[in-house]
Amino acid sequence: MVTGADARPVIKHDRYLPIEDHGLIGDGSTCALAGQDGAITGLCLPEFDSPPFLAGILDAESGGRFEIAPVHTLASSQRNTEDSCVLVTSLVSDRGVLQVTDGLTLRAGAELSEPVPAGRSELLRWGRFRLRQHPQSKKLIDQTVYAWRRWASSLDCEGSQAELMKRSALTLKMLDHAETGAILAAATSSLPEWPGTSRNWDYRYTWVIDFDDPRMVSTTKAIAAELDAGNGLLFRYLPGISPDGLPGSEGAFLLCSRANPLGLLPEQIHPDTGEFLGNFPQALSHVGVLASGLRLLKAERRAANAGPTARSQS
Repeated sequence: MVTGADARPVIKHDRYLPIEDHGLIGDGSTCALAGQDGAITGLCLPEFDSPPFLAGILDAESGGRFEIAPVHTLASSQRNTEDSCVLVTSLVSDRGVLQVTDGLTLRAGAELSEPVPAGRSELLRWGRFRLRQHPQSKKLIDQTVYAWRRWASSLDCEGSQAELMKRSALTLKMLDHAETGAILAAATSSLPEWPGTSRNWDYRYTWVIDFDDPRMVSTTKAIAAELDAGNGLLFRYLPGISPDGLPGSEGAFLLCSRANPLGLLPEQIHPDTGEFLGNFPQALSHVGVLASGLRLLKAERRAANAGPTARSQS
């Protein structure tokens, strides 16, 4: 039974909720931010990195919001259903408590451990205020909760912080792109570093997963099979296809470029002759070389400061 006992006042600053007063829902293809005021104000469709469909979190006036809330909300609380990423927001008014259940629904029998889309491309918002629940809504919520709980059951979390660890894993899973395995740094896009400033960031760039992760292994094999140019070189595009519109055939790239006698790194290399092609120097390769050298220098200094015992162990 919802009582609103854990609810707290909904306080906005210049019409905006603090970022911590939002809950997250996702389906492996996209995600949405639902505020404690009952409004979804962040949603990109159909993918994580697609243009925003709702962006009220950035522009309260014209960014767009999908709100289900009492006319006068006094307080609210949010929670996830146990071991799932379905979100429940309880909004307390002078007339009672409105309970809003939010989920990006998953297919019946969805297996979240498989690298395939599990979502139905469907946002479900279900409000209850002394009303009978719609049977189809309950069915979709139940199958979504079941899919999340089945995935969470494989987690091995122990100790006093087991529930926090499990919730952290579920949150990361929501940010895990189902088809590629790439993990978003965050679900938000274009929020300013500080309110009212011009420095804003898109946090939907992805983290690189471990090299021995099965998803990374299979991706690497697929790249090698389709884009291998021989001699350790890779094409950017499939051979014979050059969508950049530039004249001439497509050159190939080295993952770790080598320098010519002048110390310049080539942008492209002819896969048959080894001739340097394109513009050079290649800025990103230079940055990579410098960063690698800096890391080696730091490692050497740490080993020197650690003493002979640590060096022999390493």
